[in-house]
Amino acid sequence: MRYMHFMPKLTEFLRKNKVIYTIREYKYSSDETIVPSIGKVKRTFIMELPNFQTFNPKELWDEYVKLSGFSNAEDWVKTAASFIKGKDVSMFLYHVKIVEGE
Repeated sequence: MRYMHFMPKLTEFLRKNKVIYTIREYKYSSDETIVPSIGKVKRTFIMELPNFQTFNPKELWDEYVKLSGFSNAEDWVKTAASFIKGKDVSMFLYHVKIVEGE
């Protein structure tokens, strides 16, 4: 089983809220994976975010931002963009939920 890693503040957000929305560079299938120090989670693909360097953060709906671990869409998009180092590629939005009882 693969691992999914988060920045420490986002790991804590996931632990506290049991769910998080995350933006990733790679398209994964919707499946179960492991988050270190959390355990098993269910990762569900939501949508593709094309041409991410020119992506308008306002296109991220409030429902996603409030469960992202960030205070606003601009900070979330800026942080996600820092991982792709200037490449104008698609990014992918996922819903991640802790699998209870694991």
